[in-house]
Amino acid sequence: RIAARLCVPVNVLGNGSNLVVRDGGLAGLTLHFGDGFAEVSAPVPLPDGGYAITAQAGAMLARLSAVAADASLAGLEFAAGIPGTVGGGVLMNAGAYGGELKNVVSGVTCVTLNGEIRHYTGEEMGFGYRRCALSDPGREPELVVTANFTLYPGEQDTIRVTMREFNARRR
Repeated sequence: RIAARLCVPVNVLGNGSNLVVRDGGLAGLTLHFGDGFAEVSAPVPLPDGGYAITAQAGAMLARLSAVAADASLAGLEFAAGIPGTVGGGVLMNAGAYGGELKNVVSGVTCVTLNGEIRHYTGEEMGFGYRRCALSDPGREPELVVTANFTLYPGEQDTIRVTMREFNARRR
C-alpha cells in the first residue's frame, strides 16, 4: 500500500530461476517469496476420491511434487525438476513433459497491491501456454499467495519412477 501511494514500482521474486536482471538492478521495491512463505499442507481427502493440497507461493514446485509423491498422489510428476516456486509456476502455467499446472490447480488466492484478497477457481485463472489471466496486459497487478491442487491416488513406485525419468531427461 505504501509503494502504491508513493508510486514506487513493485517487483515480485520467487526463486529467481526464470529471471535475468539487467545491470543496475530492479527499480522500486522487490518482494521475495521464499522459505518464510513456503508451506505445503498435508493432503486433505475430497468427496470425489481426490485429495487437496494447498501450497504457499514461495514453496518450490519440486517440494510440492515430493509431498504429493510421498502421499501416493499423481499429477505433479512433471514438476519434480522445475526449479521455480508455486507462485511463479502458477503465473506462467509451468509445465514439462506433457504436464501443466492448469491440469491440477483447482484454486488460487491472490492479493492486489492495495491489499485486497481475491480467490479464483482454476477455470477463472484462464491458463494457456506459459500464461494465465493474471499476466494479461493492462490488468491490475495481483500476487499469488496460495494455490490449491487437486490430485488423485496413484501407485507410489510408478510416480517416483516417472519423476526420476523426467529429472534424468532434464539433466
